[in-house]
Amino acid sequence: MNIEFQSLQQIEDFFKENNNNYFNSFKYTVDFLFDEDNFEKFFEDEYMIDIYDEQNEDIWEDLQNADISEFVDWLVNTSKYSDGKLSDEYAYVLEEEIPDNEYSFTYECLEELIDSFAHENSYVADFNKAKKSYMDFFERNALHDEYNMVDDYDEDKKSINSAEELDEINDSVGDTHKIDFKYDYKDRDYAFIYVDGELIEGKEGQTHAQILENYLIDNDREDEIPEDYKTDDGDIGGSRPSKKRVERLVGKEDADVAFGHVIDNVALVEIVNGVSEDTVAKTCMKELNIDKVYFVNHQNEVVKRLAKVVLYTKENV
Repeated sequence: MNIEFQSLQQIEDFFKENNNNYFNSFKYTVDFLFDEDNFEKFFEDEYMIDIYDEQNEDIWEDLQNADISEFVDWLVNTSKYSDGKLSDEYAYVLEEEIPDNEYSFTYECLEELIDSFAHENSYVADFNKAKKSYMDFFERNALHDEYNMVDDYDEDKKSINSAEELDEINDSVGDTHKIDFKYDYKDRDYAFIYVDGELIEGKEGQTHAQILENYLIDNDREDEIPEDYKTDDGDIGGSRPSKKRVERLVGKEDADVAFGHVIDNVALVEIVNGVSEDTVAKTCMKELNIDKVYFVNHQNEVVKRLAKVVLYTKENV
């Protein structure tokens, strides 16, 4: 017999009709969904991608109002668990408990079932804790950019069209320039992550997510790699890791974190949290084979010169 459940009440009634008290345990089938990695993936997918967009105040308002029901909707409809996978998870468990039937669940039923489970447990508090960390991140990096160089920028200046041109230009620490070139994973020589004074360098073509993946592999912690970071050849390796994820995977709480790109002997740094631009610049000049360091303001595509090559070359360390 094929049974399609269309509501939570229908599932509860089915268990009662079969004199089965397994219903509360049955809900725990998807307990694994409410882990830290999935909360992070939800916020990164839904709110972090466009934080530097000029409409970020609208995104900020949506983030403030986000609740766990939106997370459940994301799980059922847009995450890697959608496309029938969650229905199959529940169906398999139910077939084991009450056999001789085939079961399926509508999206609406799954949302109601999982949402009810989430509110009955501690997951709302866990969700709100994760949300708070992303609200803090958003405030620092999008709404209240302490490294905003727009006031220092001369709009009459000609845009810099390549990292090579930026490397060759005769400028000084504190000078700002408008740039008109790409520095994403397809365009840069390599990427790096700064964590509390340590630089974790990537290889050509790697994303920041892949840098973290390799870091864990090199330190015999492969079992800690988040599912969405596990990559095959040609895979770009998931989305940009959040500060919270970097801290957890590297094993440092309240860490100073920055992301960077190296192109044509120039390091472009994105300050994320805590660390001063001068500290990151000095570390880059000591550890990387580069000529200059600049901070990047994403909203306006402006860079600010940070370090003097003569002070921090490897020969002087």
